[in-house]
Amino acid sequence: MRKTTPEEIARLAPWFHNLHLPDGSQTNPSHALGDFPRYKWEQIAPAIPQDLHDWQVLDIGCNAGFYSLELAKRGAQVTALDIDPHYLRQARWAASVHGLDERIQFHQMAIYQLAQWNKKFDLIWFMGVLYHLRYPLLALDIVRQRAK
Repeated sequence: MRKTTPEEIARLAPWFHNLHLPDGSQTNPSHALGDFPRYKWEQIAPAIPQDLHDWQVLDIGCNAGFYSLELAKRGAQVTALDIDPHYLRQARWAASVHGLDERIQFHQMAIYQLAQWNKKFDLIWFMGVLYHLRYPLLALDIVRQRAK
């Protein structure tokens, strides 16, 4: 983990995820939805095992990496996908700041490209993506094929 500067955060703006960084700074503390997506995580987190060591997790539509970071903090090896290179720059930076670079692999790709993969995952995180898709049922079928 390393200290961040306000300039680094500003250089990577605009931020959709408000990430809480190890030094106490935040990426978007004035988010219109409040402390997003932390407040969602706090509702979901009790249903996710605390110890995810030896788990392979797929985070589809990772944005700035909030959920990838939280799952990696629990020990998971995370494969994070997004189609937007801006979000992936933010997510890679955040993983570095948190010292989680070794636990998260980032890929710029569309969900439909998962059909070409053979890898299976213990947990597939699929938050806030479905309603953006042109072919949501196809995407769900492809995602199902990636689940163990």
